[in-house]
Amino acid sequence: MKNHSIKYLYHNLKRSPFYLLAATSSEIFATVGALFISSLIGKTLDLALYPNQVDFDKILKNLLVIGLVTLLGAIFRFTASFYSATLSYRTESFIRKEMFKKINITSLKQIDSTPHGDIVCRIINDLEILGEGIFQFFTQIFSGVTIAIGSILFLGLTNLIIMSIVLSLTPLLILTSWLITKLSYKSFRQYANFQGNLLNLSEETISNQLIVNAFDYQDSAIKDFRKISDKMYQFGVKSQFISSLANPSIRFVSWVIYAFVGATSAYILVKHQSITIGNISSILIYTAQYTRPFTDFMGVIAEIQASIASLERCTELLAKISTQTEDLNGKNTIIQKNKIEIENVCFSYVPGISVIKNFTLNINHGEKVALVGPTGCGKSTIINLLMRFYEPTSGNIKIGDIPINKININSLRSMYGMILQDTWLYSASIKDNIAYGKPTASLDEIINAAKLANAHNFIEKLEHGYDTILSENRDGISEGQKQLLSIARVMLTQPKILLLDEATSNIDTRTELKIQDTFNKMMQGKTCIIVAHRLSTIKNADKIIVMDKGQIVEIGNHKSLLSTKGFYYKLYNSQLPTQ
Repeated sequence: MKNHSIKYLYHNLKRSPFYLLAATSSEIFATVGALFISSLIGKTLDLALYPNQVDFDKILKNLLVIGLVTLLGAIFRFTASFYSATLSYRTESFIRKEMFKKINITSLKQIDSTPHGDIVCRIINDLEILGEGIFQFFTQIFSGVTIAIGSILFLGLTNLIIMSIVLSLTPLLILTSWLITKLSYKSFRQYANFQGNLLNLSEETISNQLIVNAFDYQDSAIKDFRKISDKMYQFGVKSQFISSLANPSIRFVSWVIYAFVGATSAYILVKHQSITIGNISSILIYTAQYTRPFTDFMGVIAEIQASIASLERCTELLAKISTQTEDLNGKNTIIQKNKIEIENVCFSYVPGISVIKNFTLNINHGEKVALVGPTGCGKSTIINLLMRFYEPTSGNIKIGDIPINKININSLRSMYGMILQDTWLYSASIKDNIAYGKPTASLDEIINAAKLANAHNFIEKLEHGYDTILSENRDGISEGQKQLLSIARVMLTQPKILLLDEATSNIDTRTELKIQDTFNKMMQGKTCIIVAHRLSTIKNADKIIVMDKGQIVEIGNHKSLLSTKGFYYKLYNSQLPTQ
């Protein structure tokens, strides 16, 4: 999984070739400059060691070169830092856009099977951590690697024996780094997972405070929050404790190498005099530069480990939501006669537990069909299958003799006008909410749709009318009024097939009667499928489908079903007011 995640990250980094090249090349130039300065310092030191042999002209010249290279190095460091930051933000943005795009085209099954708060955490928190990790990689890790490689090469040019000693001791640095990295990674991954769980719990609790308070669940919610928060604390402390061991451990090993190199250099100077004091100075600087990246890496190991864990969580989500994307490759079909055929359809949300069993139904063009039955019998599931939110386990669904899985998903859904029991309005004006399904609609069209839905009067009474911005608390708009806005939204699109799933459940009886009249006008010439618990609302349906346990148990109109005194008769009479 980690290798796949790294490849995915590299693929996204390559999408910004200029910034990638600018960041890396600037870092390399800055590193070469630093190494050149180290060499020049040693040579300058040799020019000033012995009395009567000091070459002030060369020393001045070297100092000027050191100053110039230092200035250029600072510019390259700034450039490397700037382009690294830009690259990290661009890559973070690419991945976030891809995740959001795939979430919007994946099957509803994938979204429903993943905690929504955890999805939000991965899109926002994890990607922010990843962006910081990318920046740290280029400014610390990549920079360190180039310095280490350059230092060892310059060391070799100065003295091969010293270079061999440093290389032979390098496994101590690598082993220490690997050990601490391995120990801390698991804790960082656990911490990231609990962070997602905590965000999910917070989102659920805050968005449902009405239910939390109504059932006096505050203490239990606090207890659940504290439990996850404590786990986060434990893994956070553990990961940081292990990471905090890294820097002193690497520093200790680095100073051991530094001391060993210094002693060896001094011995070579005294015994063989094959190197100069200036060479020793450069050697010690190269050794310090060579071991410094290991220390720097351990200093940012927490950020790097956290970013790797976050990267894996992001690619894990992408892999999951990419397994079942909606089919966008079907035909863009224009169907004139919206006859619906459902043939031997079976469906299960959970394998082995059937929700729909051998469901067969023909709905003629322009026919008004109602699905009724007890809660959990599968009425809303039929709507979900028609919309292709889910795919049948077996069987076929056709519209106009064409299987719906052969129709482009956008073309298919443009045929439907769907009104649900649970309404959704987003933070925008009322005008924009009504035009959600038809953004190009004129104001006159929007107002006409609102009038048809009996929403115009209450909208006009609002301070800003159709320009009223709906915020999180909906600015005092009731559930019934929200439903009216949802109905207006569908009326604006003028769909060929209407799907009404408890569409008037939140509306008072008087308003419902007005809406029913509007629906009747709207249904003329259109195929209509109604899911209803209030059986009084579907008396005029051409065909009533009575369902129980995912199967059809009765078919007929209101009058004929009552006359048989079967399942529908019992349902209908159970809703009549008792004397």
